[in-house]
Amino acid sequence: TATFELSVKTAGSIEITPAKTDDKAAVNLDFKAGDTITFNASLKGEDPVTTVDLNTVLTVTDLGEITVADVEHPTTNEISTVLVSKNDNLNKDEITIAKPVADKGDATKFTVLVSPKEESTVYTGDAITVSFTVVANS
Repeated sequence: TATFELSVKTAGSIEITPAKTDDKAAVNLDFKAGDTITFNASLKGEDPVTTVDLNTVLTVTDLGEITVADVEHPTTNEISTVLVSKNDNLNKDEITIAKPVADKGDATKFTVLVSPKEESTVYTGDAITVSFTVVANS
């Protein structure tokens, strides 16, 4: 839906232009007294994008134990799988998972920053710290 402004330019001429300067649509009508004017107009463009703050979807930030192939180097794919399974509606294609960092006191405990992708059309907001403990795949 767009809002238009109607103005009389000259006798017998009406200009219809978008109320917002960023809309890219205009209609010009020329007529004389007694004319019947019928026209159809449509606006083409992208649907408005609604984004949500990542922290409203990524609510489980302690993932508990994650079974991994290499306890020293958990992969972002392994983390992503558990992250999505514990956070309903989280779109893994719209987030970035940073390189996991091991806890200095316990090499099995890790933290990782999860943030909206720079070009995300779904999420906004700051990076969120997620923690987990790795367990070897036996």
